[in-house]
Amino acid sequence: PGKDPSAPYFRLVILREITLWDYLKNLPNLRRGKEISHPEIQYERTASIDITSSSKVLLGEIDGELIVGNSFQLAFSDQLIHVIG
Repeated sequence: PGKDPSAPYFRLVILREITLWDYLKNLPNLRRGKEISHPEIQYERTASIDITSSSKVLLGEIDGELIVGNSFQLAFSDQLIHVIG
């Protein structure tokens, strides 16, 4: 929510102990991308993210491509490829 697509940072939403009722009650706002005021929800900005699992294989998706592994490192780059069509 509230992320400027041109800004070089990730906008993280960290969910902790959310009940099914809280999820269903806030689903319309989640779909609209609105921030939810809840003690178990935290919003952060960061330029990079490291995700590691010590026990399970992680599945992810980047631009429609499936990625599989035990750890991922995501970061913004100033080296962009511009496609002119």
